[in-house]
Amino acid sequence: ANREKFRALCRLHDDIDVTVVTPTVWKDYLVTLNAETSESDRLHFVTVPTYLSGYESLYFYRPRSIEQVLERAKPDIIHVEQGANAFSYYQILRLKRRVCPEAKVLFFTWINLPYTQNFVRDSVENYNLSHSDCAIAGNNDAEEILRDRGFTKPIFVCPQIGVDPAFFAGEREQGEDSVPVLGFVGRFVEEKGIHTLLSALEGLKHLRWK
Repeated sequence: ANREKFRALCRLHDDIDVTVVTPTVWKDYLVTLNAETSESDRLHFVTVPTYLSGYESLYFYRPRSIEQVLERAKPDIIHVEQGANAFSYYQILRLKRRVCPEAKVLFFTWINLPYTQNFVRDSVENYNLSHSDCAIAGNNDAEEILRDRGFTKPIFVCPQIGVDPAFFAGEREQGEDSVPVLGFVGRFVEEKGIHTLLSALEGLKHLRWK
């Protein structure tokens, strides 16, 4: 479902070609994901082997493999979906200087809480921020964090990922038409607010819900 945003991007204009690069294998904390490649006239999904798979800000691509992808794509714009302190972003920025020096580079971040980190990760983040042309923040707090970290380039606030209600609607049982059905998308951790949601619903004694 997340790939639909790239298809939508291609539909914006006939002259837009998109190459999406993902790790070949991603060792999530619940499952191991194996990425699929696919290709159309203007949209290409490419997988590249990585080191430290499963560690979002620490993983990086096999150097020669990702360099070959950049050489083939010859991008005008490079968008990296990891935060400002990601090693993969640092890797892309270093390669970009040699392979496609004229390309504009931006990154996306959800990070919306202040944080501290060690010297190495601070150095990586400072390099990434100083070599970025702009950023996309998933929320207003993330924009504020970037400003606090010293980023002065343009920031565009865009949640970016939505939910397709037709795909995730599920099937209702007979006689349920009038019962509100609530859905949750996210990790099952306290900071996502599940307890807050359940506490609020507990107080709505007159409302039936599923």
